Amino acid sequence: MRPVLHQFRIYGPQNALMVDHDQQTCIRIRGAKYQSYLEKFVAPAVFAKQYVGETARNVGLFLKKDFHMKSGMKYLIESFYRSILEDSPLPISHREILLTSKIMDEIFAQLKSHRNG
Repeated sequence: MRPVLHQFRIYGPQNALMVDHDQQTCIRIRGAKYQSYLEKFVAPAVFAKQYVGETARNVGLFLKKDFHMKSGMKYLIESFYRSILEDSPLPISHREILLTSKIMDEIFAQLKSHRNG
């Protein structure tokens, strides 16, 4: 499938969020429809306004030299070092790390069995 998408959507009872990892954007998706033909005109304009705002934010971060392609990893590493230097809590608990590794091991085992089966 092309293009490959790296998006995560979170749906709530009223609205949704679309987080795009490649574009480094977070867009609010309105749950309710606009009346009649307004959906065809207003909704794209609302998306455009949000994308312009996200573009400005990304450019601002880039100009401040604070735009990182792996910002999540950067945050975790900084938090880990801070926990060592300042004796603060770990960014991810030992329990969560072990649980995640068990889940990933199970996923890899299932993938391997499907390839060999």
